[in-house]
Amino acid sequence: MIMTKVVIAVYLLLKFISCKLSDSDEFTPPLLSNIELRSTSFRNNTDLIYAADTLFICVGFFDRDNDPDTLYLSINSSTGTLIYSEGIGKYGLKDESIWNASFDTKELSTGNYSITLYALDMNGNKSNTLTKDFTIQTDPRNSITTADVSVSLLLPNFFAADSGTGEPFRVNYQIQNNASITIDLIQVEFRIKNGSDILERTTGIMNKLTAGELRADIAKASIPQTQNVSSVEFDPTEVIIRFF
Repeated sequence: MIMTKVVIAVYLLLKFISCKLSDSDEFTPPLLSNIELRSTSFRNNTDLIYAADTLFICVGFFDRDNDPDTLYLSINSSTGTLIYSEGIGKYGLKDESIWNASFDTKELSTGNYSITLYALDMNGNKSNTLTKDFTIQTDPRNSITTADVSVSLLLPNFFAADSGTGEPFRVNYQIQNNASITIDLIQVEFRIKNGSDILERTTGIMNKLTAGELRADIAKASIPQTQNVSSVEFDPTEVIIRFF
């Protein structure tokens, strides 16, 4: 008799625990964590976005019930005014653990903003809410011109690589980046002259010139030193600046 009562008590206890777990499962909300922002110009996590860039949003996601439905995104101004809102479906999920979204900032003026995220599962359970601030500023690359790059020839302006008569001439030059940001590529076209005639044009190329950096380099020409080279010139308008 005692054994029967024990069995019944254990059964009722297990049933009670099972019901509690079932109730808990039914009402388990998703969980969001760790918002990361990237953009067209910044591939690493950042809170600084250049105007007109596309903003890429990445947030960690966990749902024990594995029934995600929608990620809700809203962007507010620094005064709390709602600028934009969108619901992103399950198509934004990657490996069931990362929810991705994107937003085109071309309609936003420069200033401070905040992004707010929460998710719902298929049963309508709401996750925690995450918020992250970010700033939109004018892209400094748009204001840089060739005037921000100083090009000068060094002495000797042109010289042969060695004493071999078949060796071509080299152009000796330097470039300084006077801008406040790194310039990915600078090209300068030099004119090698023979008296009043231009014998050849050759291009000097520098990559990743950081803000304020001064760097010297040599541009190889194909004119052999047996030619009567008199001078090297360049036109400031022939300086090409590129960003990637």
